[in-house]
Amino acid sequence: LYVTDTGNNRVHVLKAEFPSTGGVTGGTAKNLPRAILQPFDSPINSAAVDIAIGHGGIMFVLEEEGAKAKAYSRRGAEKFTLTPGDGESKAAGSRIVAGEGRVYISDVQNNNISTYDENGKFLFTFGAKGKAPGKLSSPGGMVVSGKLYVADTGNDRVQAFSLDGVYLDTQSARASGRERV
Repeated sequence: LYVTDTGNNRVHVLKAEFPSTGGVTGGTAKNLPRAILQPFDSPINSAAVDIAIGHGGIMFVLEEEGAKAKAYSRRGAEKFTLTPGDGESKAAGSRIVAGEGRVYISDVQNNNISTYDENGKFLFTFGAKGKAPGKLSSPGGMVVSGKLYVADTGNDRVQAFSLDGVYLDTQSARASGRERV
């Protein structure tokens, strides 16, 4: 289990033996049983806002400042940095997901998705602000499962894209008049 600790600029890596009875509420990592924490040696220089796990356990940590994600080994050694191809992306409210050999970062301010390979090479950006199918408004959470599913929060829907960013389908997420994605 990987947990971003935004306030302390770190990631906690918990082992599978995390106690299932009662859980841990309140307090800090110091209060957790020592056996469940794995070492994570590399400091994160700004608030970690999201995390994705790629092949081989590579951790992609999206940082609040600098609109970038850093890749770390399982032990916490920094491997490389993913930087936006357009140089204009903002991380605030953005999310990251890895799957199918790619890493996707949603950009809620520029209403697009940046795509990288798992070695950090920028591939392309897709999406633009709008309401039409394939357009985005504040893209948030994403899931990769043969396709890329994007929570298009500003448009109250979930959109499906091919792994190459081609629009495929839309599903409304509005259950009644007031709920939002």
